[in-house]
Order: sequence, then C-alpha cells, then structure tokens
Amino acid sequence: MNLVEVQRFLETATPVLTVMVLVVSLVILWRGIVEEQQRRRLIERLEASRAALSRANYLLTVAHAVTQATESVYFVSSTIEEEGDELPLQRLIEARQRAMGRVKDYRAIVPRDALRIKGAYELLTSGVEVLVSGRLAFGDLNFTIIDGRIAVLGVPAHKSGPSTVGLAAHSTMLITLLQSWYEILLKDEQTEPLREFATRIIAMATKQGTPPELIEARTGVPAQVQREWLQR
Repeated sequence: MNLVEVQRFLETATPVLTVMVLVVSLVILWRGIVEEQQRRRLIERLEASRAALSRANYLLTVAHAVTQATESVYFVSSTIEEEGDELPLQRLIEARQRAMGRVKDYRAIVPRDALRIKGAYELLTSGVEVLVSGRLAFGDLNFTIIDGRIAVLGVPAHKSGPSTVGLAAHSTMLITLLQSWYEILLKDEQTEPLREFATRIIAMATKQGTPPELIEARTGVPAQVQREWLQR
C-alpha cells in the first residue's frame, strides 16, 4: 500500500473511528452514571438501616426502663410511629403489660397529629392513658420519666429528626425540669385525650365517605371501635 492509498484509507476510516470513539465514550459515561446511582442507593439503604436500628435502640431503652417501674411512667414522644417503629413499639407495649400490676399511673403525650394516631392507639389499647398535645411538635425533646427517679432522654441524630439514642439519667435536677415540662403539657388547653381527637378525625373521614376499613388502615382503630366512639 503506497502513501496515497494510506491517505485515502485514513480519510475514509476517520469518520468511522470518530463515531466508534464517541460511542465507546458514551457507553463508559452511561456505565459510570449507572454505577454512581447504584452507589447512592446503597448508601441511602445503609443510612436508612442505621437510622432504623438506632431508633429501635432508643425505644428498647425506654422499654427496659419501663420494666423497672413500680409507681409511674410518663412517656412524651413527638415522633411516635416513625417508619420501623413497629417492633420496638411492640416491645414497649409488652413492657407496659408486664408492669401493669405494679404501675397505676402510666400516661403518654404525643403530638395532636392524625398521622400519629396509629401508634398512639396501640399504646391506648395496652392500658396507657394517651393524650395528644398541640404544643408538641415533630423534633421536640422525647423523654420518659420512671417513678420520678429515672429519665430516658431521646437524642436525635439530626436537628429535626426522630430520637435515635436513648440516654438514661438519674439526675434530680434534670428529672425536675422534665417533670415541669410534662406538667405544662398535661395542663395545657391544647392537650386532650387521644380518644376525643381520634373520634373527630374519624367523624370527618366518615362524613367525607371514607370506608371504615380504610380509616382503620390509617389510624389502627378497628371499624367496630369507630362505630362505638361515634355513637357516644
């Protein structure tokens, strides 16, 4: 092949080679994007798993403290019924049931939020006096006071997130401060029994034509209980 033929070959092949290089570059870029998305999804799943595990540890710390109660338990949670709360919340309910013969004063205050009714109703059915507060906002301090001598603080991993770390404390000053805040919530005009609040929500949903089965799925309140509450 002489120089002229080589030159003609290169002139003919160059556009093809350019297209091939472009295609290969696009494939590499596309694979890089896909791999980056996969890495991000993996990181998100790992973060979600870590958060769920930490959240469970907090609620299980509360449940363990409840088993030691002999007189009173005051439970204040602004983030009840977070995703992944089902099992640790059940442990908390089981701890309440074990303490039922000993503890006569067991009260919980949760946000006055229709989205929080389901978890709160589970506490109510276990024998806990559940109140809802309009002053309790998402991300507020979560705590439990046991017999006026042990406090379990819920510490969020992020500024506005749910509690993920449970710290048990025996500080008299800290317990006094938490008790004062609890009393403020308890006596506030925006605080009312869960049953009254849930009944209004159920009545509104029923008036809008929402089937009892769907209301039960959203609130955890069985259809039969809904009818009983609405009749009173």
